[in-house]
Amino acid sequence: MAADTLAGTPASTPLFTLVMPTYGVRDHIASAVSDVLAQTCGDWELIVVDDCTPDDSIEQARAAASGDPRVRFLTHERNLGISGARNTGIEAARGAYIFFPDPDDRFEPAMLEHIEEALKRHGYPDVVVFGHMQRYFDEDGSFLYESEMSPSPGFWTEDELPHQLIGLEEGTHLGYAWNKAYRVELVERLVLRFEFDAPLIEDFLFAAAFFRHARSLACIGSADYLYAKRLGKNLTNEFIPNYYELHRRRIAVMRDLLDDRGALDGKARETLGALYARYILSALERTYAEQAHMDARRRRAWCASVFADRLFEDLVMNGRARNSRSLAVCLAVLKTRNVGAALALGKAIHAVRSRSTALYSKAKSGR
Repeated sequence: MAADTLAGTPASTPLFTLVMPTYGVRDHIASAVSDVLAQTCGDWELIVVDDCTPDDSIEQARAAASGDPRVRFLTHERNLGISGARNTGIEAARGAYIFFPDPDDRFEPAMLEHIEEALKRHGYPDVVVFGHMQRYFDEDGSFLYESEMSPSPGFWTEDELPHQLIGLEEGTHLGYAWNKAYRVELVERLVLRFEFDAPLIEDFLFAAAFFRHARSLACIGSADYLYAKRLGKNLTNEFIPNYYELHRRRIAVMRDLLDDRGALDGKARETLGALYARYILSALERTYAEQAHMDARRRRAWCASVFADRLFEDLVMNGRARNSRSLAVCLAVLKTRNVGAALALGKAIHAVRSRSTALYSKAKSGR
């Protein structure tokens, strides 16, 4: 499937394998590779997967690697997408822990050192979750603002671990592939791979499958991963026809995960209901997009079907928004199951998003 070339001679088995899928990132990948080489912890390998990129991203990456023997290059014969590229990296990994940095993000020099310290301190747990800095850029690349997103630090095992998952999901830490160092032995034992044809939630599905079996979790508060959110270019800003179905699946998988691990208590149900409401609101706003091709009749029918869903009854009707006044108001509207009121709310949200993507994103990130 992939040809393997090295920038030099491979070192002994590293602590970390970093898998970097590469496609159309010539303006960013050299900086990302340079940031890996600048890590204060040197016990790593970097696998750069060329997913048939149409530009000179790989040449830029090779130049930045400067012959470092810890950097490996894999080449796909055909484009497989980000899930396929990550899966190729998993199959080639030599490290004890693996994570998946994006090639258009940046990393502080102490990122791996902080993760290594957590691994040693907690006896090498199954997974380490670390914080990140969300950095927002306008359509033209101009920096807008940034906000730190860090989990509460701690260490949990066995029965304590599942009760941390809803907090990680609420804080948007569960659904990223690049803010976790996974134990490779467990990934291999479970034969975990990223799912194809699940845009927006493939990272979450991988994490959820892993956490069904994880027995130890460490979280660290350092925000060394610099996540670039480029408005207008980010996948979350694209129109995805099955946006609602994907996120309903996400909520259902999360509910089942918590239930199976004995963590679906009243507070978790309230939080999950609020998260589900957010996805419903986003999907409702998207019904007003030109690409949706939905007239008033179809829009009303869609909204009514959501209200009739047993998952809505189970979660949204028990949902509670604790940290966002705007979400609390929207949640109250959804709980009335008034189709007209919900549609008016969706139309208003769409108007805000249409006027300013940056304003909409900033308001949404406040949650």
